Amino acid sequence: MKKYIVLFLFSFQLYSQEKSKIVYSNETVVINSGNALEVETFVNESRAISKSKNTQEYTIRIPFDSFSEISNIKGSTYITKTNKRIDLSSYSIATIDAENENIYKSDNKYKYFVMPKVEDNSLIEFSYKTKLKQPRFLSSFRFQNPIKTQTAKLQIRCNSSTEIGYKLFGNYQEKIAFSKTKEGNFDIYTWEANDIPEFEGEENMPSSLYFMPHIIFYIKSYEIEEKKKSY
Repeated sequence: MKKYIVLFLFSFQLYSQEKSKIVYSNETVVINSGNALEVETFVNESRAISKSKNTQEYTIRIPFDSFSEISNIKGSTYITKTNKRIDLSSYSIATIDAENENIYKSDNKYKYFVMPKVEDNSLIEFSYKTKLKQPRFLSSFRFQNPIKTQTAKLQIRCNSSTEIGYKLFGNYQEKIAFSKTKEGNFDIYTWEANDIPEFEGEENMPSSLYFMPHIIFYIKSYEIEEKKKSY
């Protein structure tokens, strides 16, 4: 009997090791209001990929539209077995139209790339920058993903005269820690979550945003040349 118990525990441990995870997912939003309002977002993410056959786990899609601009896409794959790092080639990055059957014509697009030379037990990293052409349209940040997330952090840095609005939605909100600090003339808002399980969708379920913990944030007001402007 003990033999079967040990075998079961070993099999369970082996199975659990096969699951990939997001090691960290960080997004920093910087809002500057000098002569004009400028918003830039810096994203960097790392994933531990257990099985190379699960290509969807290291296939990256970065959405954007005519109100935003994606640049500085970088990435690499670290092969633990051989201690080698392979950089993502700029020639591997494509721009593809996003399809939406409910919209006849849309300007939604996404940057698409597959991380290079991924093997079992690889570590991938990628980063990019987004510049908003219409800063009134900010965005959202998801703390949960289709694979387990070890750490997810959103940080907003803005002048103290800028007022930020935000609201949390979805499950696991108790896992999200919030803090606000100051650094010179900047206010720094930080939301960080740890150990968020993978999201498992179901057939005919409503939008995943009903369940996934996420935050929507926006600019309520800001100052330019000592004049307050509101959205």
